[in-house]
Amino acid sequence: MKEYSDRLYNELKSIKSKTPILLVGGAVTLFKKMYKGNIYKITNADETRDFVANFYGLELDKPIVLEDISLLSYDTQFLLLKLVEEAKFPIVILTLQDKVSPIILSRIKTYIKFPLDLDVECKFMEMPDAQNELDNIMDEKKLTMDNTDKTEEFREKFYAESCPELLYLEHSMGFIKNKKSYIEIMRTRRKD
Repeated sequence: MKEYSDRLYNELKSIKSKTPILLVGGAVTLFKKMYKGNIYKITNADETRDFVANFYGLELDKPIVLEDISLLSYDTQFLLLKLVEEAKFPIVILTLQDKVSPIILSRIKTYIKFPLDLDVECKFMEMPDAQNELDNIMDEKKLTMDNTDKTEEFREKFYAESCPELLYLEHSMGFIKNKKSYIEIMRTRRKD
């Protein structure tokens, strides 16, 4: 968790040149622990219009921080556009989910996203290594490649945690009759 805190702190040191800033997931949690100023929460279109009217054209030294805008519809987020584009002060937008309007995203200068659970250690593997590891674990657990619910659930969880590429390949190859051969070719291709 310390490495995430350090990364966030370093990103926010010279905040003025990097705004608007979008913080997502675990970055929001860390920011709230570090930040001692006001965080503004807007929940609907009327509040958004009022917020923009109150802050538009002001020149401030301190940042304006907006609470989770992913809870707003894209139309309501659009009401923030003029403020985000033309603000004469730093803007930090917080969101726990990736549900931010593409128009707002296109105006963001700094995007910081951390996993929600900052204590989880990512252990992504290359496709051939992940497949070999999965094969070994399945042998130990005596799981077969038939599509029983237990085996399918176990494989999907393993792929999601270790090699999302394989999970994507398996899901996208659902319409191919010889899916297993195709996936094997893709796995071995990565070794070269």
